[in-house]
Amino acid sequence: MFFDGGCRGNRPGGAGAAVVRIAGDAGPYQVVWAGSMSYAAGTTTNNIAENLGLLTGLTACGKLGNSPVHVVGGSEMIIRQHRSRHPPKAAHLKPIYWTRRRLIAKVQVASWHHHLREFNKMADWLANQAMDSKRSSQVCLKQESSTAGLWRHLKELAGGDVGHWILEYGIANPAGEANVGL
Repeated sequence: MFFDGGCRGNRPGGAGAAVVRIAGDAGPYQVVWAGSMSYAAGTTTNNIAENLGLLTGLTACGKLGNSPVHVVGGSEMIIRQHRSRHPPKAAHLKPIYWTRRRLIAKVQVASWHHHLREFNKMADWLANQAMDSKRSSQVCLKQESSTAGLWRHLKELAGGDVGHWILEYGIANPAGEANVGL
């Protein structure tokens, strides 16, 4: 699962997440869900948007029944928190952290990886869509025909992100499939 989040001038914030199913170590891959969430609250910061991007992606993995999940994100701090299982120091982020921990157990997160923006383009694009449009949207593979242009663009972006992840880590579950949340 790939995730990202951001704010411009600290308002409004946006988050993006995508779930990609990968068959085997070398692909092929299939984008099965994507979300672009806009957060207009005056208290939304870049950190909150990143946290909510991860939370939304994990929630989608749980609803889709994708497990185990490999998480890839642009926030090194969030990845480090979950690898070490240390909650954030900021009190306002702790409830989000503990909600995510419950979801992490449910979807069986197998690994945590930090990727720079250049290898997390799909989630970054989704977060920017939310900030630019000030709207939230979620699409599932079942809706592909009604959103063909969007899916085509997401697949193009996912190719580089997933390709880098496979080259870097080459991870698959014992059944030969990996679910990567974007």
